[in-house]
Amino acid sequence: MNSVPPLIILAATDYKRLVPSVERASELGIPVVTFDSAVNSTIPVSFIATDNIEAGEKAGTEMKRLIFARDRKEIAIVSHIKETATAIDREAGVRKALEGETIIGTWFIDVEQEKAYRITLELLKNENLGGIIALNEAAALGVGDAIAERKAEDRVLVVGFDNATQELAYLEAGVIDALVVQRPYNMGYMTVKSAAEFLLGKPIPSFIDTGSILITRENMFSREYQELLFPVQNIGQPE
Repeated sequence: MNSVPPLIILAATDYKRLVPSVERASELGIPVVTFDSAVNSTIPVSFIATDNIEAGEKAGTEMKRLIFARDRKEIAIVSHIKETATAIDREAGVRKALEGETIIGTWFIDVEQEKAYRITLELLKNENLGGIIALNEAAALGVGDAIAERKAEDRVLVVGFDNATQELAYLEAGVIDALVVQRPYNMGYMTVKSAAEFLLGKPIPSFIDTGSILITRENMFSREYQELLFPVQNIGQPE
C-alpha cells in the first residue's frame, strides 16, 4: 500500500508544466509549499522565495547607473531557462528598471555555463554592446569566462546573480561589476519552518520574501555580508 505524504515541498523547474502535478496533489489532499521557483497556480499554500521582480529591478537599476557614462549603450540579457518563474520574473524586473534603454534581446542557456560562454563570445562581436545582465550563476560564470578571456571588462559591464566562489573572484577582479545575491539558507529554513507550522495548523503567509542584496567591489568585504558571501567551509572539522 502506497503511503501519502502529509505535505510536498516543491521547487518548480517549469512555471506551467508542473501545474497538473500540483493539481493532482490537491486532489489527493496533499498540501503543497513551493519555494525558490513558483508554479502558475493558486493551489500552493505558500511560496517562499526571493522577490525576483524586485531582484531583477536591482540588477537593471545598477546596470542603468553604471552604463550612464559609457559610449556603448546596448544591453543584452543572458538567462537560464525560458519557462521558469525565476527567469520570467527577473527579466521582467530588469526590463522595468531599464525602460528607455536599448535591450537587444534575451539569450537562454538552459543552465549550461559553456553555452553562456559561447553566447557571450558572439555578443562581444557587437561593437555597440555596453552591458550584459546574467540572470543566474551559470549565466554569470559563462559570461565572466568569455569577458575574462577576451579581456573585455573595460568595454562591457556585467551584472550577474548569485555568489559562487568564481563569481566573487570575477567581481573582485573587475570582470563582473555587481551581483544580486539571494539568501539561500534563509529560503530553505523558512520553507521547512512554514511547512511544519502549516502541518501544526498554524496560519502561514501565502508569500514570504527571503530578500536579495546588491553586492559590488565596494561592499563585498563589509562585515555584514561575510556570512552570506563567504560561508564557513570547515564546519564539523577538528580545530
